[in-house]
Amino acid sequence: MFLFNKEEVYLGYSLDDFNKVREIFETECIEYTYKIINHSTELAGHGTIRSGVGSRSINAKYENLYSICVKKKDFENAKYLIKHFIV
Repeated sequence: MFLFNKEEVYLGYSLDDFNKVREIFETECIEYTYKIINHSTELAGHGTIRSGVGSRSINAKYENLYSICVKKKDFENAKYLIKHFIV
C-alpha cells in the first residue's frame, strides 16, 4: 500500500514497539505503511557493512530500524494513540 501525503509517526529500533503500533493501527483501522531498514546490508564502499567489518561489530539490537507512516489526516490521532498505549 502506498500513501500520499504521509507523515512518519514511529521511528525506532524496538521490534516490540513496532509491532504494538501496528496492532493499534489495525484495531483502530488507521491505514499505514512501514519500512524496515537493515543496517547490516547497507552498502559501505565496495560491499556491505557486514562484509567489511564482520558481524561482531554490529549490535543486533540496532541492526533494524523500523519506520511507520500514516496519512497526514490521521497523524494527530496516530500520535495520540502511540503516546497513550506504548509505554
